[in-house]
Amino acid sequence: MTELVRISQEDRSSTSKLYNPIVDGIAEEIKKTAAREGEGDIFQFQRLNSGSYFERLKVDTTDEYDFMFCIRIHGEDEVVVELDEVEPSLGMVAVKPKNNSTSLASYLTPDGYLSPKKLLNRFRGLVERAVNSLRKAEAGIFKGLDVELEEEKDGCPAVTLVVSKEQEGTHISIDLVLALELPKPWPRCTEGWGYGVTCTGWLTERQIRAMERTVLHTVAKSAPYDKDPGGHKLWRLSFSQVEMDLFKSDMLNPTDSGNHATTCRKDCLRCLKYIKLQVIPINVVGTDSGFASYHLKTVLLHAIAKRPEVNFWEKENLVTCLVYLIDELVLCIDNRYLPHFFIPGYNLFNPAVFKGLEHLDIVREQYLLVREDLIERRLPQIFNVSRSSTQSKSRNQSTQGMKHISNWKLTPKPQDGDSYSTACIVTCICIVIIFLIGKTMYLSKLNRFW
Repeated sequence: MTELVRISQEDRSSTSKLYNPIVDGIAEEIKKTAAREGEGDIFQFQRLNSGSYFERLKVDTTDEYDFMFCIRIHGEDEVVVELDEVEPSLGMVAVKPKNNSTSLASYLTPDGYLSPKKLLNRFRGLVERAVNSLRKAEAGIFKGLDVELEEEKDGCPAVTLVVSKEQEGTHISIDLVLALELPKPWPRCTEGWGYGVTCTGWLTERQIRAMERTVLHTVAKSAPYDKDPGGHKLWRLSFSQVEMDLFKSDMLNPTDSGNHATTCRKDCLRCLKYIKLQVIPINVVGTDSGFASYHLKTVLLHAIAKRPEVNFWEKENLVTCLVYLIDELVLCIDNRYLPHFFIPGYNLFNPAVFKGLEHLDIVREQYLLVREDLIERRLPQIFNVSRSSTQSKSRNQSTQGMKHISNWKLTPKPQDGDSYSTACIVTCICIVIIFLIGKTMYLSKLNRFW
């Protein structure tokens, strides 16, 4: 089942040859322009990969890429920055340079705070000029490509490029996110995040201290209007790099000597994201239900903290783990409470920042339908949907007519519950059926399927 929601290495390699020259070229053009205009000290940024594609958690087509252009405006010989944690419950801070440099002065509010809106507007202008400059170069990196800027979206911290290569039918989008690197230590609102994970034994104190040495960033994601009218003060905290490091590490994704994952944790998240992609009815909730992949990632992190035992997350235990995660998600939806993993006081379902509360019950219903299929040991219909052209076509053919997956290991949760009692009964029945059919014949059919 997990093979249906993974992106092939071939797809990854071919698309990287397209986006890398574009992103690097734009970054260099911005640096040149900023240096000519006396702002080279601000826009000497570092490019960082970000998002689900680079975490290897993307499940749809390889057509969206996220990059952070990180500005460092603090240090011994540079501008000293103070954080004003005026909205810790929303994961937002204000950035205030203590000594106003000439280059930053035009981006400050009257009371001395660095304005996310002003800096983002300047960044967008620099990106637009870089695109125009590269487009004019006859033998440049844009040769044979159509590159356009999407219209600015309210509250969005990214400048989005739409890239088309008509001869090959290729269309991708690239999000360039302006970010500020924050000074250490982490803000006060993160205090206590590691308490739960150390109590259950998932992470050690040493591992937590190592994670807290990772640099945090802020992005120009707008705050609720009543908190920051005009978007001139508050920046959203970003844990993108911390999360990427965590998902690549043995702490979350242990591997064997051949560098193959030994647990189904990341596979579970891929499946949950694929379910979201296929079953959330766009015609009912619209294109923006408010419910995002980040909510699913957060549910997984909390679920691992609750049940850190590696043997529970064994690969053959995928279905049990999916049922467990859906139960955790439903609980969060019912309570309208999903705390940010690194900011304990920040509820991701807070009505002030989450605009899709009226759609959560639809999300809940759809995941429960998939859960029912899993309990009944059926391959949910969504995993038979063709995801992309060639790659999905062969998989679709191989899964045609396969509705019952009896090699899934479905183990009961330690806590009592009717749903898990049902799971036990179903498991016993399937074992008897497998014995009667004949083990050899059954396993050979499954091998051909997978």
